Amino acid sequence: MRFLQNLISYWANLILVETLANSRTFQRFAVNTDKMLKELQKKGGEVSVKDATKQATDFTKAFREEMTKQFREEQMKKKF
Repeated sequence: MRFLQNLISYWANLILVETLANSRTFQRFAVNTDKMLKELQKKGGEVSVKDATKQATDFTKAFREEMTKQFREEQMKKKF
């Protein structure tokens, strides 16, 4: 039973990684996230709680939008 679970988990991860790696939307999201994290790293100790909260909120919103968009694109591909 454990072997079957590991096999299913492996294939699910493989499909997910390949889908995300080939997704333009996810690639844009990754680049934007990288830029945002580099900016935060430059600021270092200068980041206030308010700024960090705003950044986290923006990150969460962008992530949700990108994942929703990707999900819809995948659903459209399956229909056609």
